[in-house]
Amino acid sequence: MLSERSIMQTIPMVDGQTQTDGILEDLEKVNMKLKDELIRKEVQARSIENDLEIKEYSLRMIGKVKKESRKARSSRIQYNKAITEAIVGEVRVLKQRLKKVEEQDNRRAEMKETFIQKTGSNPHIPGRRSENEDLEAKKK
Repeated sequence: MLSERSIMQTIPMVDGQTQTDGILEDLEKVNMKLKDELIRKEVQARSIENDLEIKEYSLRMIGKVKKESRKARSSRIQYNKAITEAIVGEVRVLKQRLKKVEEQDNRRAEMKETFIQKTGSNPHIPGRRSENEDLEAKKK
């Protein structure tokens, strides 16, 4: 590798300057251009890295949103299932109550019919006497 001193010794002077001075100036210009190019490339690399980070963050957020929407969807489905099961259970209970009430009504109706057949009067109609009461009233 040549040092600056050895270059100066081998190249003759032109117009009071050595040719190495011109070469050094050219090298400095090239060096500055390379530094500028390097800085531009670094800026581009940072920009690309930032874009990638933003895209990666966006993808992570999209993934979280999808995960949350899946969770929300599944929890909504579970909620709807729970409500449906509760409603079905309530309907069962109400049907059982209705069945019991109908059975009680049927028993009451049967008891009323048997009472009317035995006594000849309707106990739920006020002021009406049974046949036995009519006979007793006539005897008095």
